[in-house]
Amino acid sequence: MYGTRFWIACAAVSCIAACDLDTSLAPRVELDVVVQATEDTFSADDTQIELTEVRMALETLEFTTEGEMHARAGLLPALHDLVVPTALAHPGHSAGGEVVGELVGRHVVDYLDAGSTVGLATLLAADYSGANFTFTTAEPSDGLAEDDPLIGHTFLLAGTATRGDVEVQFVAYVDQDEDRSIFGLPLSFTATESSTEQLGLRFAPVDPEGDTIFADVDIVSLDEDGDGFVEISADENSEAWANLRRNLQVHDHYAVEVVE
Repeated sequence: MYGTRFWIACAAVSCIAACDLDTSLAPRVELDVVVQATEDTFSADDTQIELTEVRMALETLEFTTEGEMHARAGLLPALHDLVVPTALAHPGHSAGGEVVGELVGRHVVDYLDAGSTVGLATLLAADYSGANFTFTTAEPSDGLAEDDPLIGHTFLLAGTATRGDVEVQFVAYVDQDEDRSIFGLPLSFTATESSTEQLGLRFAPVDPEGDTIFADVDIVSLDEDGDGFVEISADENSEAWANLRRNLQVHDHYAVEVVE
C-alpha cells in the first residue's frame, strides 16, 4: 500500500520518462524500517533521568531527495510544491526535497525496543537527503489493547528522576497537534534495486547541543505531596506538560539513519 505522495512522485517520473529525461528513479526497493537504540539514562541539569518507557505514535514516514532527480528547473519544483506545501515546512528548515519514498500508515514506535521492525518502506532508486514524519495520536486500531494508556496520546514516557537522595517515578502523556510534522531530518543514502540496508528511527532525549526533552520540566519539584510519583499531563500540571510538549517538537531529538 502506497501513499498519495508516493504515487504523485511515480507519476512525475513517468512524465520525465516521456520527455526523454533521466528515468533512473523508476526502479523501486523495499527496505525495513527499524528502531535504533535510545539513550535511556542521562542528566537533565542536576537530575538523573532513567527512561523505562518511550512510545510514540506517528503517521507516514517520508523519504526525500534533493539531487539526482534531473530537470529540476521544470517539472520537479512544481512537484515539490504539490507534495510538500511550503506552509508545512518546519520553521527554520528548507530541506524538504521531493518525496520519493514512504513508510505508509500509522505506527506506534517503541523506542526502547531496539532492533524491532516498524514496517516496510518503499523507495524509488535515488540519492536521498532527508526524511519527514507526522505525529498522530494512538488508537486501538494501531494494534493496542483497549486499555493501553497511550491511546489518545502521541507520546507515553515513563521512568525515574533522581536528585541526591530523592527518587521520583513519573509518567508523561503528551499529545501533539493534528498534522504537526517533523521535516528535514538529515539522511544521506543512495537506494538502488539491490539495496539491502535498513533504515533506523532514533529518538534522542539529549540533542547534539546537550538540550534534553526535560528542559524546564523539574520532575522532582513536581512531586509536591512527596509520594514519589508524578504524572505529567495537561490536566495535572499544564505548564510542565506544555514545556515537555514543546521540547518534543524539536527535530533535533529525532533521526533517521542507515543501518548496514
